[in-house]
Amino acid sequence: MSIDSPTSVPAGWYPDPSGAPQWRVWNGRDWSTVTKRFDNHAPVPAPPVTSTTLDAIYWLRVLGVPTFFSGLALLLGTFAHWPGTAHPTSSTWAVVSGTLAIGLLAFATILGATAVRALQGYWSLDAFLPGINLLSVNVLARRELGMATFGPPPLVEALVVVVACVGFHDPLVPLLLLGSMARSYLLRLRFVHEALSERAR
Repeated sequence: MSIDSPTSVPAGWYPDPSGAPQWRVWNGRDWSTVTKRFDNHAPVPAPPVTSTTLDAIYWLRVLGVPTFFSGLALLLGTFAHWPGTAHPTSSTWAVVSGTLAIGLLAFATILGATAVRALQGYWSLDAFLPGINLLSVNVLARRELGMATFGPPPLVEALVVVVACVGFHDPLVPLLLLGSMARSYLLRLRFVHEALSERAR
């Protein structure tokens, strides 16, 4: 299918003009890179993307993800060196670093909750659970873009975080695991932001 007049056709999913057996998103002006395979029925036209959704994804990527994983790593490091453990730190430093870690996690939770709200259109309990809201954003973004898979399954990612928390006595284990997860989320959220920005044009 070819579209002759870019201003007369609304944004949405259409058969790929290249002839490939797939749907492609027309953003109202240009063809995007977002595609999905044909199935038995035409997909529902993509709803317009608001600037609120784009802003929420942007700030979650720029500040929320780094803040969450930094806060979690700091909290695990604080527990590993809590007064009374094999390698203790001072009580003052333990309280200061623990408080800072909780503050970072709280800030990241607010940004994650805002992104969940923007993607699903209403508040829900999962939006306010640290870490769980990142998994929710991942699932909601996959649905929003009409993708069958998007990164590792949420249970695998939750298991990685659990392993990092259990292995907090060896600081290298949490740093490696949480660092790799943070990088994965940053890359996925950048893709989501770019795909939704194209659809919003």
